[in-house]
Amino acid sequence: MVSAIAHAVVALSLGAIIKPAERGGSFMLLSVTCSLLPDVDVIGLRLGVPYGHLLGHRGFSHSLLFAVLVGLLVTLSWFGNLRRGSRRFWWYASWFALITASHGVLDALTNGGPGICVFSPLHTP
Repeated sequence: MVSAIAHAVVALSLGAIIKPAERGGSFMLLSVTCSLLPDVDVIGLRLGVPYGHLLGHRGFSHSLLFAVLVGLLVTLSWFGNLRRGSRRFWWYASWFALITASHGVLDALTNGGPGICVFSPLHTP
């Protein structure tokens, strides 16, 4: 099982290789948050959502679609001053989508459970 620390280290490591101008404290905090966000689905376990359900652990929140949606939402929310559709806008959206998707990739490399729904909602457990 990959720990929250490992997910955060990946976000920080990837952040260390980009242009120094991009590595402000809030940018890195958002990156780490995005890397941890897919595990918000564990709340469902407490609420009785079964493991293999679309909204269960390692379900939709671990998918590529979720990562893209998070990337867009974070960019629109925190970098709203960017012109939508600009090269800079898509750079940020892609960055946060990549960091969010890294969570599912790391989890897929473990043997902790039946797998990851990478292509959810097209493919579910």
